[in-house]
Amino acid sequence: MFVMKKFIVLLLMAGIVAPTLTSCRKRSGEKESDVKIVFEYDNCIVDYTSMTLTVGYESNVDVSLFEIPSWCSLVELGPDSFTVSVERNESSEQRSGNVVLGADTKATSFVLTQRGKEIGGDGMVKRPENLYMGKNGGHIYLDLVYEGENLTQSVEEGVSWLTMPDVRSFSSSRLQVVVDTNPDAEMRRGVIYFVSDAGVKDSTVIWQMGDANIYFTDKLTYTTEYLHAKVDFSVSTGSMPAGDVIEELGYCYSTTNLFPDRENDRHFSVSMSGNPSASNVSYSFTSQPVYRMFVPGKTYNIRYYMKTDKNTYYSDTKQMKIRENAVESDAVIKIPVVFHLYYSNSNPSQNISKEIIEDALDMANYIWRGRFGYGSVDTGVELVPATTTPWGETLPEAGIHRVAVSSPVKIKQQDFVNNQAFTNSFNLWNTKKYLNVWIADVVESGVAGFSFIPFISKETTLPGLTASDYYLTHPLDFPFGIVLDNEILYSGIACNTLGHELGHVYGLYHPFSTEGCVDSDYCSDTPTYNRTSYEQLLDSDYESCVDGSRVACDGSVFISDNFMDYFISQQIVITEQQKERIDHVLKYGVLNVNLETKTKSGYIPADDRVKPQIVTME
Repeated sequence: MFVMKKFIVLLLMAGIVAPTLTSCRKRSGEKESDVKIVFEYDNCIVDYTSMTLTVGYESNVDVSLFEIPSWCSLVELGPDSFTVSVERNESSEQRSGNVVLGADTKATSFVLTQRGKEIGGDGMVKRPENLYMGKNGGHIYLDLVYEGENLTQSVEEGVSWLTMPDVRSFSSSRLQVVVDTNPDAEMRRGVIYFVSDAGVKDSTVIWQMGDANIYFTDKLTYTTEYLHAKVDFSVSTGSMPAGDVIEELGYCYSTTNLFPDRENDRHFSVSMSGNPSASNVSYSFTSQPVYRMFVPGKTYNIRYYMKTDKNTYYSDTKQMKIRENAVESDAVIKIPVVFHLYYSNSNPSQNISKEIIEDALDMANYIWRGRFGYGSVDTGVELVPATTTPWGETLPEAGIHRVAVSSPVKIKQQDFVNNQAFTNSFNLWNTKKYLNVWIADVVESGVAGFSFIPFISKETTLPGLTASDYYLTHPLDFPFGIVLDNEILYSGIACNTLGHELGHVYGLYHPFSTEGCVDSDYCSDTPTYNRTSYEQLLDSDYESCVDGSRVACDGSVFISDNFMDYFISQQIVITEQQKERIDHVLKYGVLNVNLETKTKSGYIPADDRVKPQIVTME
């Protein structure tokens, strides 16, 4: 047993008045018996300027330097920390490299990423011109980007209630601003100024509410029950700026941003019709249940907002965390997944954040491991973010392949299979090594995503699946995988779409019938119902359906909870027979990840190629 030493991460910047900070990702816990070297952080992002970086570690034996990026040099290797000198990055692209320490035969990597020399389009501060805070105050983090090496900042207005501590957030290049509680009735204004070494000036205006302006009443339902969590609130206003008209009410949320805002984070809203005045009004906001939006076990920062034609007003930050059910065993099969994310400069909101993708991934794994309970089985299958590209490069963000395009990528389902423009040029990584997920604009209205039903080997047929050996020996000529609509994914209203579409990829169908009452999913333990009749009921009597109830083909009433059903449904349960189909496809499917080639020596099947089946999620 050895004594844990204090971890150290220090930055010494060359000639920087306002230090550029790092963004380092905390490691998850590791067993001491399993490792010899442990870094507190395994990924650190630094700015493009030259600097000296000191990283703490602990080890039970002496260590040596095995590897270091070409743009770094070792300054010192001590018993509990190492120091490297990082050269200035003059390019516009970021670069990454590994610092590898070794002890005996054990080597551990510290990933160092350096930003490129570039400037954001909004000047030196990546924030809106106006920020609004609740009357209780709190902390605001301003993201800094600048061309020169020197940057000074000062409070020009609001000196008595705005302060900037010397200790800055280590998590990213941010300046922390502390906003005091507002004891007055009126709104107040503060201004933070920034001046670069080139004489360029920038500023951010901070408005803080007073009692007479706007008041949000917290009705956040704190609950440990996933299916009963709701976010409700009331908003009351006094005298507001002349002419303000309410456009919408809602809330925005994030796991990483302490102050989520409507423009940059996921949000749920209700539009206000009739152009109601924002002065001297009171409204109550009732949301839909959040069970398709929030992942159990994660802490979500929530802010209520009222958007007018002039400004957007926010409440103070609230937090919600829903109880997490532990998984009982390790995954039997881990499937590497890559998200091909297409975005254009003409629509930057398509460049979906890592947080949103991670939520979708975590929700899929939560469903597939049966962690919700309610009789769901554990498939033993988990998705894991791919770490490298097919050509051996490390992905800057695990599992995410961002693709900048000149104009938004729009996808129609049939075109995705039949149009050679997609087949020939779309990114399709080896399906024997990756599960491919494309994120783009699905043009069909209401379609959250779609995927393909797999082919099965001719020797091991399964009802509902096409038996074809063609792709055992022929190159894949269509983009097999999952497509997610970027707008719906960004909105957060269908976080479970990935888990649903993954079911199709491994041989599952919807548990309902669109042609009378036919058991169309080949699983007798999923109640079958007539979807067409149900949708007619939704149109005529929506309130009777909000609990997720269905009338099965045998006349019984049940609550829809199967993950392959459509909304309105809890969509969290996998049945035993569904797992049996998944297991069969995992063993005998033609296009599976991580499976050995199933071809026989010298065996070349006939050209029995057929078009793949497409299924959607609405």
